[in-house]
Amino acid sequence: MLSHTIAVLGNLWQARGTYWQTIHPRLGGAVLSLLLLCLPVVVLSWGFDVFDDLLVRIVVTILVAVVPVLELLSQPRPLRSRWDLYGSGAFMVLVLLMMVGGRFEWPVLETNVVMLLIVVPYFPIVGLLMGPRWMLLSCALLLGLAVMLVYWVKAMVNSDAPFELLLVPVPVFLLFGIAWAPIARFTLNWAQRRKNRPMAGPGTQTLAMISLFLPVILVTFFVPGMLELSEIWSAVSLTIVGVLLSAVVAQPLYRFLLEWAQLGP
Repeated sequence: MLSHTIAVLGNLWQARGTYWQTIHPRLGGAVLSLLLLCLPVVVLSWGFDVFDDLLVRIVVTILVAVVPVLELLSQPRPLRSRWDLYGSGAFMVLVLLMMVGGRFEWPVLETNVVMLLIVVPYFPIVGLLMGPRWMLLSCALLLGLAVMLVYWVKAMVNSDAPFELLLVPVPVFLLFGIAWAPIARFTLNWAQRRKNRPMAGPGTQTLAMISLFLPVILVTFFVPGMLELSEIWSAVSLTIVGVLLSAVVAQPLYRFLLEWAQLGP
C-alpha cells in the first residue's frame, strides 16, 4: 500500500513537471497576449472609435481574439523569449495611452507618448547591436538615461519649461546608444577572452568597465554644464563619477598596475 501511494505521488509529480514545461508557457503566452494585445485593441476599437465602420470593428476584434487561441495551440516557448509579444503589446499600450491623452485633453501624456512611439524603432536596433550581453548593457544605458532625465527635469523646473518636453532627451540618448553599444560589447568580449592573463586581463577589464559605464560618465561630466545647472549639481556629478569609478574600476586597475610594475605576487 505504501509503495503504491509513493508511486502515485511520483506520477503526479512527473505530471506536474510535464504541465509546467508544456501547458504553463502556452497559458502564460495566452494571458500576456490577452492583456497586452487584445485588451488595448478592443478598447481602441470600441471605446475610442478608431474604426468608424461597425463591420471593421467586429473583424478586428475577431482577428485579435484569435491570438490567445493560437498561443494555446502553438509550440510552448519560455516567456523570457516572447519579445515579439512584448514589443507588439508595448506598442499597442502606447497607442492606447496616446488616444487617452487626446480624448481627455492631457497634452503632457499625449506628447510624451508620441515621443516614445517615435523612438520605438531604435530599441530593437540597439538590442541587436548589444548582442547576447543585452541585459547588462541595457542596465548601463538606462542608468545613464535616468541620470540624464534627472538633470533635464531640474533644468525644466528652473526655466519653467512645459512638461510636454519631458522625454526629449530619450531619442538623443538612444542615438548615442547606437554608437556606444558595439564599443561596449567589443570591450566586454575582449576582456572575457583575456581574463586569465596576468597583465592583459586586468587591463582589458578596466577598459571594459569604463566603456560599460561610459553613458553615466559622459552625462555626469557634461550635461550639468550644458543645461546651466548650479555648481552644486556639478559637484554632485563629480562625486557620482568618483564613487562609480572607484567601485568598478579600482580593483582591476590596481591589479594591472601591480603586474605592469612587476610588484604582483
